[in-house]
Amino acid sequence: MADKIFQLSPGVRWVVEPRGVQIIDEYSRRSISLDHPRSAIWELLMRGHPEEEAGDMLAHIVELSEKYAASEMQSAIDEWINEGWIESR
Repeated sequence: MADKIFQLSPGVRWVVEPRGVQIIDEYSRRSISLDHPRSAIWELLMRGHPEEEAGDMLAHIVELSEKYAASEMQSAIDEWINEGWIESR
């Protein structure tokens, strides 16, 4: 896993809700909801944790193997970049 840091794409906002995270694109008016473990991935990345550190933390937070946590982290990042929710700093 690369040690990248990610940020919101322009116009994207997010809020923690009781069951996860809600992400809104103010420009296109689209939104998505994230449940666990993806909501944990989102929070770790958007709070400034580098990718590798966030993956290690995720493995401990949701009790996943490090290999599975890294795979889930990369899948989420790839999806969010492709969908325009986040970008690398």
